[in-house]
Amino acid sequence: MSSYRLVYGKPYHLLVELEYKISWVVKAFNSNLADDSQLHKLQINELKKLRNYANRNFKTHKNRIKMFYDKKFLRKTFDVDKNVLLYNSRLHLFSRKLRSR
Repeated sequence: MSSYRLVYGKPYHLLVELEYKISWVVKAFNSNLADDSQLHKLQINELKKLRNYANRNFKTHKNRIKMFYDKKFLRKTFDVDKNVLLYNSRLHLFSRKLRSR
């Protein structure tokens, strides 16, 4: 054991060794950073594709629902010189809450 370790309780490292270790860690981190950024870009592109797919599915579903409800309504066409009944809402007796003001 060295006297430094006996006094301070930890081994002594030369500054050159520390600089070498730090440079090694920075180099490893930078290489991982490049790989991680590439992976992140791929994940973002994948999310964009999924979002577009979901939007397309939503639009098709909405159009199907609209067509389903539009089938229930009958489109009426009124021709000239044809007798039509007129609905007069004033003739109906409404309760006070439903009366228009």
